[in-house]
Amino acid sequence: MNKITKKFLGKGPFTFQDLYQAFKGENERKTLHNYLYMGLKRGYVKPIKRGLYYVVLPTDEKTEFTPDPFLVAAKLAPDSILAFHSALELHGAAYSYSHRVYFYSKTQTRRFEFRDVEYVPVQKKITWGVTTLEREGCSLKLTDRERTVLDCLDVADYAGGLEELVKSLDLLPSLDLERLKIYLGKADRWVLFAKTGFLLEHFKTRWNVPEVFLAALEKKVRGKEARYFCAKIGSGKFVSRWNLILPRNFNSLLQAA
Repeated sequence: MNKITKKFLGKGPFTFQDLYQAFKGENERKTLHNYLYMGLKRGYVKPIKRGLYYVVLPTDEKTEFTPDPFLVAAKLAPDSILAFHSALELHGAAYSYSHRVYFYSKTQTRRFEFRDVEYVPVQKKITWGVTTLEREGCSLKLTDRERTVLDCLDVADYAGGLEELVKSLDLLPSLDLERLKIYLGKADRWVLFAKTGFLLEHFKTRWNVPEVFLAALEKKVRGKEARYFCAKIGSGKFVSRWNLILPRNFNSLLQAA
């Protein structure tokens, strides 16, 4: 086992830049490339994709060890931020496990699949609603609870659909309503006010949502043209308070959550 495997064993995926930063005071780039090559040749280092690697644990040499998908996604772009259903999972609020990992990045990054997990980049620069957490000794950036809720309402498909989203959010013990209000102001889109109002009305008792808060959201929606929310065009049930057209079975979905 060479010095690379000793350094990165159990510390998640790494890039050559990580390698260089770890040893730049001791070795030249050419030497580090040789270390990396030897690690790959001997099987202690495995490639995930071009430029991204992980160390195989000695006990896993004869098995298919899979690196943590969230740690992989965090290394797919310098500004990677875990989001949507992936953020729900990291916040402990995902009803189901997903084989897709979503992350924001302002850089153009292609989707790819590794060990039955699809990595889905969303090209967008994120300047608010970001937090960090430690996972297996690595620091991950992800959207915070409130930003995650708004993102999932905005693109419900990335949350697994309406049923998965409602069942997942039922696992959230609380939301910071003041922070949510600030974020809604930053987004400044009436349809997001509508979707948020619909959701908060459903969780009104659980999250202690005051009626005055819902009334303020309703005011933003009043007089707007109805929008579909996870319903097929030409079908659905109209919810007048929020000017939303939802799937006809949405009441059963909510009761199941």
